[in-house]
Amino acid sequence: TLAEIAESVTSEMDVLPDKLTEIDQLARDFTPGAGAGVSAEQRLELGQRIMQSRNLKRLARLLGAFREVAAEARRKKVVQAPQETQSVSLGAELEHLLPAEMLGLRNHTGSALGTALRLDFLRKFTEKQLLQYRLQAPASRGPIVVCLDGSGSMQGSKELWGKAVALTLMDIARRERRRCLAIIFSSGEALFEIDLLQRRRVGERASVDTDELLRFAEHFPAGGTDFEPPLERAIEAVTAGDHRRGDVVFITDGFAPVSDTLVARIDRERRRHRFKIRAILVDAGEHEKQSVARFADEVRLVSDLAAD
Repeated sequence: TLAEIAESVTSEMDVLPDKLTEIDQLARDFTPGAGAGVSAEQRLELGQRIMQSRNLKRLARLLGAFREVAAEARRKKVVQAPQETQSVSLGAELEHLLPAEMLGLRNHTGSALGTALRLDFLRKFTEKQLLQYRLQAPASRGPIVVCLDGSGSMQGSKELWGKAVALTLMDIARRERRRCLAIIFSSGEALFEIDLLQRRRVGERASVDTDELLRFAEHFPAGGTDFEPPLERAIEAVTAGDHRRGDVVFITDGFAPVSDTLVARIDRERRRHRFKIRAILVDAGEHEKQSVARFADEVRLVSDLAAD
């Protein structure tokens, strides 16, 4: 009846604001950079698609939590890039002064020479004529190549944890204006390779391709586990092409052998090109560390990245 239809419409209208808020929040949690470069219409469409998938909803919420952990770490950490002495120049930066210039800051009470040194120091400081080290920071950090295990043993919560870590790394790459290549691997399947960050001009943050983001989030081959093809591809990526001079993050629960030949090759290429391989072991269930420890510079547990 008309009364029933009206009641149904009224009921839907009552919950619509809360539903739209949830949809928008899921889209913001899911999209790196809290939706940077994504319009309201795109967020609405993305949120509606996430709402239709239980796994995507869980991933969005987990990713939102990971992003909060990363943001808190940034707030607590004082960022200071390492610097190298390049030459000596003139200026007035007290922390970079040559030791000889510091004589003018000593307390020379009652000494004519000391008074003269102090006045000369003040003059040179005002005119920015003090001798100081000229420091220069090395080039910004390079790209990130993320290899994510998509084998059957990762099915369930492990898949969500792994993808949450991968997407958080992509968010960090976007913030730091770095390139980020993502590879999902599973034996019996071709490597799934994707660059979620759309390139802009040098120095600008990349934007996010939401269609590619969803393709990555929904792709799960669930085959066997073979570390060698993704490692070969990752080495190729960080030693040549757009991702050269980058580092590799390898996300897995373990359970795959690596040949001595490949381990030896990784060691040679690592010494030559100075890249690092960091393994994130998904310990939400059964996991095995021994195989990844053979080729990784560092192995961290995913549980170490978030306390809860």
